This record gives sequence, C-alpha cells and structure tokens, in this order.
Amino acid sequence: MKKQQISFSFIITIFLLVLAFIWVLSLTLAKDTGYTFRKYVEDLQAGKVSEVTISQNQEAPTGQVSVLLKDSSVKKFNVINTETAWQAAYDNGIDAHVKDVSTPSVFLTTVLRYVFILLMIFFIMSAMNDQAGGGGNSKMMNFGRSRAKMVLNSDGKGITFKDVAGVDEEKEELQEIVDFLKNPKKYIEIGARIPKG
Repeated sequence: MKKQQISFSFIITIFLLVLAFIWVLSLTLAKDTGYTFRKYVEDLQAGKVSEVTISQNQEAPTGQVSVLLKDSSVKKFNVINTETAWQAAYDNGIDAHVKDVSTPSVFLTTVLRYVFILLMIFFIMSAMNDQAGGGGNSKMMNFGRSRAKMVLNSDGKGITFKDVAGVDEEKEELQEIVDFLKNPKKYIEIGARIPKG
C-alpha cells in the first residue's frame, strides 16, 4: 500500500513537471510559419490578400499580423513595427483591422503561477513524507507518539511480574518502585529523597 502511495505521488509530480515544461516551452517558443513581411508585401501587390488583421503587443510597436488570403488560407507573422504592416496594406487598397493591445489576464500571469508552485511543493513534500515513512523517528508529525503495544497472555490478561522469568533484580527494582508509589510515607520516614518533576 505504501509503495502504491509513493508511486502515485511520484507520478503526479512528474506529470505536473512535464505539463509545466510544455507550458513554458509553448510560451517561450514563437511558432515559425515561414511567412515573412516580404512575402506579405508580395501577396499584397499580387492581389492575393482579402483581409489583414494587426494585433499589437504591449511592447509597442511590435505585434502580429494575420493575413487572410483569397484562397481562404490564413498566414500569420510577427512584425517589429505594426505601422509598416498597416501602411503596406493601405498602399495596396486594403483597410487593415487593428485590434486593441492584448493584455494578459492577471489569473494567467500571476495567480496560476503561484497555484502551480504551491501544488508542486505539496506533491513533493507528500512524496518525501511517504518515502520517509516506516522508521522510528522518520516522520516529524509522529514525534512523541508512543509506539508501545499492549501485550496480552493467552488467557487475555496483561503480563504481570509472575510472567517475567529470570530477571530477579529487575523484578525487585520494579516492585520497590511500585511499593514507593503506593506508600511514599514509609520511604520518607527512613530518609528517602523524592525526586521533583
């Protein structure tokens, strides 16, 4: 059962790490479609373009141009200056649609990142806690818990001094302690010191 829990936590952690890697990779790598500004201008001059949509980035004047060709295919490319892409479309008789600057949502940029980090920490700690289990003091939350078990005889009663064989000195010491706890006055009268605490 414990091995299944460890492997499940480990699999979930690896799965989340792979998802994070794919997500970061998809955000950082720009998709290269092979369509360039020069090809865009050539298509405009040849009359192959039916519609142009320009989406500006927050880092003005950069952006992305989406070109709808007359054969119904859509081509996209990034530009350093969206104004030049708009001017090229205007010079060739096409009114380019300019979209507002896209602002990333707060949820995607900050909240989701922290939720993901917290989930990763939770699963890593869970995997480490499951893996450390078993030993005497290996789990921090079990500190101070007694692992003593009640041992019963075959007749269902607890073990007594009669059941302990061959350890006469220990039996005598334990009997003295029990007698001291039952009758402390007797020991105080002969000058025994009672420990404090």
